[in-house]
Amino acid sequence: MKKILTLAFFLLAALSATAQENNESLVSGCKIWTTRSISTTPPAYGGSTDYCETKLEGTIVVDGISFAQVHERTRFAEEEQFGQWESRNKYVGQKGDKVYLYFKSSNTMIPVMDFSLKAGDTFRQYDDSSQRNQTEYVVTAVSDTILHNTSAPIARKCIHLRSTHYEDVWIEGVGSVTTGIYGTYGVSFHGSRTSLMKCVDGNALLYLFEDFSTPVHAVEQSRPSTGIFYDLQGRRISGQPKAGIYIRDGRKVVVR
Repeated sequence: MKKILTLAFFLLAALSATAQENNESLVSGCKIWTTRSISTTPPAYGGSTDYCETKLEGTIVVDGISFAQVHERTRFAEEEQFGQWESRNKYVGQKGDKVYLYFKSSNTMIPVMDFSLKAGDTFRQYDDSSQRNQTEYVVTAVSDTILHNTSAPIARKCIHLRSTHYEDVWIEGVGSVTTGIYGTYGVSFHGSRTSLMKCVDGNALLYLFEDFSTPVHAVEQSRPSTGIFYDLQGRRISGQPKAGIYIRDGRKVVVR
């Protein structure tokens, strides 16, 4: 009996640790990404600014991975409002730590991020769906970062990347700070500079451009404890929480 109880204890501990390490999926919820592209090609388009909103809808399963289809709408420099939503021949999926783009017409899947990467690792992102051109990144840092301009500030895993021509940061549950969900595939168009301006999940604000427009990205270790619990949707918990996974002081905790 003692051996059974000991085994059960270790199994529970392992499951709790696994739950704490699971990253929030990029394709979970009802997220909308807003990106800004500034043309850098003179003279006709020098400095013109366009915006694009992206959302994911619908589900298909490819090789055991659930993908959602990309829908976009744009607002060009001379326009005041966004156009109509249009579906694209691109799907985004995530299985475990790995994020993929899938192109249904060519039945092509390309990796765009791996949240299990560690500092010093290399990662190749493809510049187009043909997979002929690729960019090799080096992971310069991996950190837990609190994004202060959010509805419920929590510590999110961040992968800092650098290549010969590009720098990028991928944030757990948010995506790339340059292209949102695309990685290098979205920055392979020469003559423009793209930035993620905002990411929302329903009414919850997950990311603002200002979060990474300053050099301070580290978790504030000196922040005083409030003891307040939030659920994984950012809603405040009143009273003692039931058993489960919650956010407290910006970090995921397990309540048994």
